[in-house]
Amino acid sequence: MAYDVKRYPISIARNHWDLVAVVRFLNEQGADLLESGPVEQMTEALEQGFLMRPEHAVYLIVDQETRELVYCTFLTRHPTKRGWVGEIDDVLTHQDHRGKGFCRALMNHVVREMRADTYYHMHKLRLISEPHRTGARHIYETLEEGPFVLVEGSDRHYELKL
Repeated sequence: MAYDVKRYPISIARNHWDLVAVVRFLNEQGADLLESGPVEQMTEALEQGFLMRPEHAVYLIVDQETRELVYCTFLTRHPTKRGWVGEIDDVLTHQDHRGKGFCRALMNHVVREMRADTYYHMHKLRLISEPHRTGARHIYETLEEGPFVLVEGSDRHYELKL
């Protein structure tokens, strides 16, 4: 099988990929991510233009043959008093494609891309991973591009200094 790996600003992804399909993917494949309920607010956020700013991006892996969404994650960049920070959300691989290295490969790619970014000069990436997501947490803690580490005093908040 061949796969397309794409990073889109949300504004472009909206035109090139059906974000309704991304929401459906999250709701169907991400039961363990969605303990607080299904994703419904993305449409409203798109309509209000919140996700259309350049600080937001979505990473997708799509099976070229079936056009099935295999992997997605969202990145939001925001300024802090110490510089720009990236928040990684909704890291999810389709259950039929787990264990094939997609998450590790794309997370390493995101870290390399953020280190090379000369516009935002990111100094940190953050993500939240619930304690029961042991497979995902192992990937984050053993990335070749630098492991994410648990924030002191937390059992779910991870950071990676760039």
